[in-house]
Amino acid sequence: MIEGLGIEVDLNPLFSFYYGIIDFEFWIKKYVGPEVMEFIKQHYHPLDIVFRLAEDHSIVLLNGGGFHAPNWSARVSFANLEDHVYPEIGRALRSVARAYVEAYRFADKNGAPPNRLREGNQEDKTQPSTKASHESSLST
Repeated sequence: MIEGLGIEVDLNPLFSFYYGIIDFEFWIKKYVGPEVMEFIKQHYHPLDIVFRLAEDHSIVLLNGGGFHAPNWSARVSFANLEDHVYPEIGRALRSVARAYVEAYRFADKNGAPPNRLREGNQEDKTQPSTKASHESSLST
């Protein structure tokens, strides 16, 4: 999963490999920027992450807030899936993050969030801005 997220992590020798928490807020702030996370918080609910993973990628994770983890996190079980699935989960999380960054760019360029945010769950048909910032860690 770490490879799919495009990050490096030093493993804790006490880590049990039963489950992990992806702190989405920390990750977005570190690899994309705090202004993008502020935009996400203003326009989305913390459960949107896990709902998008389920709807768009058929991946079911739990929101970390239910396990006393940060609200903007997802809990991943390491006990019941085959190893080859975890990089796919990481890539799916990056895809969700990319969608948020595209919405941020659209709002930054046009002064308003895309229709999907204003009118519910309608598909956003707009093209993202060509702004170079905020894309290097999320590109595949």
